[in-house]
Amino acid sequence: MMDKAYYQVIDYLKRGIIDKTFTLGDKLPSERELSEQLGVSRNSVREALRVLEIMGVVQSHQGAGNYVTDDFEKNLVETMSMMYALNKINDRQVSDYREALETKAYVLAMEHITKEELAEMRLHIQKIEETGDDKEKAYWDKMFHYTMVRASRNWMLIKNIEALNQIIDVFILNMRDAILETYGAKLLQDAHRQMVEAMEERNLEKGLQALNHHFKYIKDSLQREKVNKNV
Repeated sequence: MMDKAYYQVIDYLKRGIIDKTFTLGDKLPSERELSEQLGVSRNSVREALRVLEIMGVVQSHQGAGNYVTDDFEKNLVETMSMMYALNKINDRQVSDYREALETKAYVLAMEHITKEELAEMRLHIQKIEETGDDKEKAYWDKMFHYTMVRASRNWMLIKNIEALNQIIDVFILNMRDAILETYGAKLLQDAHRQMVEAMEERNLEKGLQALNHHFKYIKDSLQREKVNKNV
C-alpha cells in the first residue's frame, strides 16, 4: 500500500496556517523538525512540501528553507490549462467566465475606484488608440481591465483574473488572435470610454450596459473565428 504519511504533514501545516501558527512569509520548520515532530519519514515531508508548493501555499528557497506564500494563481493556471488541454473548456467558455468575473468586479469597483485608477484606465484607452501594434493594443486592453478588477478590492476576483489572463496569453493563442482583430475598433473603444464615464458618474446601469457591449464584441469576434475555421 502506498505511503500516505505526507497527508499528515499537509494536514498539520494546513491547520497551522488556519490557526495562525504560520502566517504569510513565515519560515516553516525544517524537514528534520517536521519529521521528528510528526513521526513520519523525511521523504514524506518532502513530498508534502512539493504538493503544497504546487498548490501555491509554500515556496522553497534553496539553502534557506520553506516559506508560507500565497501564489494561488499558479495553481489556478495549472488547473485551467490542463482543463483546456483536455477539452474540458473552450474559448467561448473562457470568455463567458471572464465576463462573469469582470461583471461582479465592475459592480464592486463602482464603489471603490479612486480618481488615480480612473486616470490609469483613461491612459490605457489612450495607449490603445496611439499604438499601431496589435500586441501592444492587447497589452493595454488587458491593463485597462486589470485596473478595473483591481479596483474591486476583492482578492479572489483579482487572483482569478490574473490566472485567467495567463491562460489566455500562454495557452489560448487562437482566442487572443481572434480578439486582436477587434481591439482598437471604434465600438470597443467607445465601450471602454463609457465604462470609465459611468464610474465617474457612479451610474451602474450605464456602466454595465457598456461592459455587456464590450463582451458582445468579443463573442462576435470568437464566433467569426469559429466560422472561418469551418469554411
